[in-house]
Parts: sequence; C-alpha cells; structure tokens
Amino acid sequence: MTALIGSTLAGSALTGTAAAAPNSPCPHSGALCLWDQENYQGNPFNVRALDPAVGTCVDLFDHRWGEGRAKSGFNNGARTASLFTSRSCTGRPYPIDSGSGHPSIPIKSNSVYVY
Repeated sequence: MTALIGSTLAGSALTGTAAAAPNSPCPHSGALCLWDQENYQGNPFNVRALDPAVGTCVDLFDHRWGEGRAKSGFNNGARTASLFTSRSCTGRPYPIDSGSGHPSIPIKSNSVYVY
C-alpha cells in the first residue's frame, strides 16, 4: 500500500492524524480531502501518500470515487495534489495547491497524485 485512504471521517484510515488548520474544511493534516458535493459537503474521501517525500498515484475509480464523484476538495498536504481524468495520473493535471481548496471541481476525475 502506498497511500492512506479513508472514505468516512469517523473510523477512516486517517483518523488520529494531527489537526488541520482551523479554517480548513478538511480535518486531516497532510491529506487531500474530497467530497461528493460542492462546497465541501456530502460524503468525504481522504487520501495521502505513505511516503510524502515521493508521493503516489491513487486510482479513485478503484475506491468508487471515479467518474467525477469528487465535486469539491481541500488540500492540507505540504505539496500540490493533482487530479486527472485518467486512472493512472497521466494527461493534463487539475492541481489543488497546498493549503487551498476548490469548492467546485469541474472535471470527471479518476485518479489523483498526492504527497
């Protein structure tokens, strides 16, 4: 496994990580948080690389988060995370910079590269 993944806030693989910045809608430090509704609402999905120095590609489709399910996202990671329409983190990236969010994601993402 190259990434920690959680599909719910309570009991997710990321439970127990340090608290995020107080104004962040993402409660997990070092993680990219995605939601299935705009404006950081709905069901959450949280992911970060096990080795943040290297990063990893996560196939969102394999986790039932492909085909554009991610409608909004906030990045509490130290580096830019990038969404892709491919399942292999190839093609044109849709970046979410560190410490920032996108209340409306306009692409049908199928993978994400996280650190």
